[in-house]
Amino acid sequence: MEKERSAAPSSRFDEDDSNDDSSDSEWRDSPQNAQSSALDDATTSKPTPAIHDAAFEFIIPYAKYLASNASNKTKYYDLIQQSMLKKYPQFEGPRLRTMIQSAWSSHKATALKRYYGKLVLNKVSRRRKGR
Repeated sequence: MEKERSAAPSSRFDEDDSNDDSSDSEWRDSPQNAQSSALDDATTSKPTPAIHDAAFEFIIPYAKYLASNASNKTKYYDLIQQSMLKKYPQFEGPRLRTMIQSAWSSHKATALKRYYGKLVLNKVSRRRKGR
């Protein structure tokens, strides 16, 4: 009796899909789909980085000028903003300057945290830190 088992039920992929193949090939060959796939290839080949990563790329050359407490930082932020918009025009908007300043502040805070985290603490500095 065990030898007379029926065959496993067929899946939905076993069915004859000859009618569907012709419509799929027409859709693939259409010029509209070719254009959209070309756009997809162009956009997926080089993804747009996050705004903080993109800003960081342009902040590095001006880091020594932004580190000081001088009042002329605005011209460096202008240069960063202009060069960033040339490469990434999709970031254009009213909050771009704020995002650049935020990226610089977070980078500076991370660097200071790493620097002060590696210092050896003595008794005096431990008392100051605990305040």
